[in-house]
Formats: sequence, C-alpha cells, structure tokens
Amino acid sequence: MDERRKNKKGLKMKSYQEFCTINAKRLFEIIDQHGSLLKWRKEWDGQGASSLPCGSNGYYKGGNLFALLFAQMDNGFKSEQWLTFNQINKFGGKVLKGAKSEEVYFWALKDNAKKNPKTNESEITKQVIFKTYRVFNLEQTTLFEKQNGAVPQSHKCAQLLDVLNVEVSHYGNKAFFSPSQDVVVMPQLDQFTSVAAYEATLFHELTHWTGHESRLKRESMASYGTDKGRAEEELVAEIGSFFLATFFNVNSDIENHASYISSWKNLLNEKEVMRATNMATKAFHYLLEPLQACEMKKAA
Repeated sequence: MDERRKNKKGLKMKSYQEFCTINAKRLFEIIDQHGSLLKWRKEWDGQGASSLPCGSNGYYKGGNLFALLFAQMDNGFKSEQWLTFNQINKFGGKVLKGAKSEEVYFWALKDNAKKNPKTNESEITKQVIFKTYRVFNLEQTTLFEKQNGAVPQSHKCAQLLDVLNVEVSHYGNKAFFSPSQDVVVMPQLDQFTSVAAYEATLFHELTHWTGHESRLKRESMASYGTDKGRAEEELVAEIGSFFLATFFNVNSDIENHASYISSWKNLLNEKEVMRATNMATKAFHYLLEPLQACEMKKAA
C-alpha cells in the first residue's frame, strides 16, 4: 500500500519528512506519467476543479498548495475550497457520509520553560513544532449545493505584466531570464504556436525572475551555475509556471521545453524537492500580490 493511500485512510503524518516523501513521490509520478506538470494540466478537462486550493485565509502556501491541488484532481472535486470540520459546522454544514479528509501541515511555536543552571532562574525558549490538521473539500459537504454554480473570477496574463515592474525584451528564438541584466528575454509572440504557449513560457521565466537578489534572493538562483542549483531552480520554475497557468487558466505546455527530470531525481533529495515546492509557492504569491492589491484598490 503506497503512502498516499495510507494517508487517505486517516493515518496521521508523524513528521515533515514524511510529508516531503509523500509529495515528492506524487510530483514525480505525475511527471513520469504525463511528461510535465503543464501537460498534466492540459488533461484536466472534466477531472476536477482547476482553480488553486483556498482556505479561510486565501490560497494555501508551501507544500499544502500542491498537495491539495493534487487531491482535487485525483478525486475529481469540483470545488477549490477546503474547510476544517469545525468550519463546516460553523457555517451550518455537514460532512457527507463516506468523505475522506486530506491532511495539511503548519509550523507552531511553543514556549518551553527551562531553568538556567548558572542563574538558577527560569528562562523561556521557543520550540518549533510540526503540526497537522485535516480538511475537507467543499464538495464533500452539504455546503456545496449552496455555492455550486458560482462564476469564478477571470484574470488575464496581460494584467499581471501591467502591475509588475519587470522588463521583457522580445528577440531571438530562446526564452530565458538574465540575472546579471535583470531582464526576461522572450521570442516574438508569432514564433509560438499559440498565445497560450507564449504565456506558459513567460510564466516559467517570471518565476525565475522572482529569484533575483533584489527580490526573493533565492539560493538556487545564486547557485544556478552548479548542477544542483540549476536542477532546483528549474524545478521551482516548473512548479511556479504550473501554479500561474492554473490561476490564469492557460492550457499549454512550454514549447521546446528542456527536460530536467532526471537531474531532479538524481540530484535532489525529498526535502530539497519540497523546498523547491515551497519556493515556487512563495514566488507565485510574490507575483500575484501586486495584481490582487490593484484589484482591491479598484473595487474600493
């Protein structure tokens, strides 16, 4: 019995390492079967909600974002909303019979009192604790019928570029981000087979753009010249472009996409794969926050 099936039966994850193991396995199973995350996304039609997972505080972060999106697609859920058992009760709903929850994690700080042998006085230290809790998809509750049929908000890739202070140059036949010049280079739009193919490629390079030392200062970007650094940074961009394509509902893979799958597997351990997932999530939020702030300002 695989780890994902064990987790569905309700066994509690004991550590962050176990969470990393489960999700690294999920990630590579998808890539092995479909070729890339974006190709997997193109096959989603009719298989579940293609919007990113949301909780009471907005989009999930870190590995939880990928884990719950995987659960949506794996189970064919029609909603991207996830709620705890208590939240479902609070809103007057009930969990449907036979529904299985998904486990997500968070980090908590705990105060520990310890006696200082030198001063003989009690001192408070902070201890980081890995905790988990369970959530249900909205479709697994009686609340789904009340919200079913709501029209999701539409976004356009052009809106993102309008609010980001990013320089994009169009020339040649290669797409890349130059950290030294802090510029994204893209071929002309007419060199792509579709607008969607152009946008998917742009999302990949914009994810790289977030790693610049003046922005998120990503370690994998700084060490891109090494095999390990390049493998991790390309995995960040692969996952980041996948999140953005999902948010903007762009259905395309990256044309002439160089495959780094073997290097990911050979060079990155499970915790490093999860670190790349976390960094990709951070990059996604970094790119989306200015757009969301602009929309809120217009709505005010």
